[in-house]
Amino acid sequence: MATRIFKYQDQTWEDPGEGFSNEDVKKHLTQFFPELAQATIEVKELDDGSTEVRFVKKAGTKGAKACEIGAHGLELAGYCYGALYVRAGGMHACERHVRLLDAFVQRQTGQTFTEWYADLSAVDREVAVVEGTTMGWQFVTDQAGTCVYCGEPVYSEGLEPPMCERHYELALLMSRCERQGHEVTAENVIQRMKAAQFAVWHVAEAEVAGLLSGMVG
Repeated sequence: MATRIFKYQDQTWEDPGEGFSNEDVKKHLTQFFPELAQATIEVKELDDGSTEVRFVKKAGTKGAKACEIGAHGLELAGYCYGALYVRAGGMHACERHVRLLDAFVQRQTGQTFTEWYADLSAVDREVAVVEGTTMGWQFVTDQAGTCVYCGEPVYSEGLEPPMCERHYELALLMSRCERQGHEVTAENVIQRMKAAQFAVWHVAEAEVAGLLSGMVG
């Protein structure tokens, strides 16, 4: 078997051996890069006889910039809510997850963020949100402009394409459907809304089907 070289973005890993398939390696790396759960695998034979195995992250819905902590998935990091914040280096997160991350750092439990979050009760999770701060992350301020889907004022300068608050929330819900392996339909989007028990959505369930029809190609 040819030696493999595993790559994701700008990182490279050596071949762990014949006992590990490409899927096994991807599954292992998902512990550190949760977005790889939905990644595709591209294999290319190199001139030196080795094989390059590259993991390619699946593109998000319509290129919308969203909370990167929430991108870990509902079962790992909980629902997203609140305006986007950005820290040095360009990582974006919703206010809820920035505050959760701060509470996690303050408590220093020795666990990973997802382990700590999973151990909290639903009430304790919301307490942690209140106790946490925004850690000096910069609020992505509102900018002049209009939503590409409806013409209403844009929600935040960090959104691409520009979207109003309702379309931004819908984009998050669509992305969540995709990450969890569900078809993006009005019914599935509404199910994701209902699953986020503590979320306060600005998009109404009755609006979902109409708004969705203008966002999916």
